[in-house]
Amino acid sequence: MAAQLSDVIIAGTETTAVTLATATHFVTREPEVLRKLREEIRARFASYDEISPANISDLPYLNAVISEAMRILTPVPWPPSRIVPHGGDNVEGYHLPAGVSSHPTFIPLIAFADPFYF
Repeated sequence: MAAQLSDVIIAGTETTAVTLATATHFVTREPEVLRKLREEIRARFASYDEISPANISDLPYLNAVISEAMRILTPVPWPPSRIVPHGGDNVEGYHLPAGVSSHPTFIPLIAFADPFYF
């Protein structure tokens, strides 16, 4: 059991570290992103002591930065699953009903307006 627990702790900390390092790298290279992120956080919190995991989930720009960091450098060797939205969707001529979970093997660069821009 100790070995499995060790694996879980290491896996969780490594993915978090990769995501935070990626976000930090790109945010510090993009002054406008840093400005918007700083404004959102400072508008919401008066001091560091107010920040907690429970009250950061409603910060849309912060969540977008984290999602973008995970898009650019996925911290796991497989991409996260996607849920087909309400109404379903068509992919490469195949209809996918709403609610279906898919696990793409890769996300093509064509799926993004500017795939190399953070």
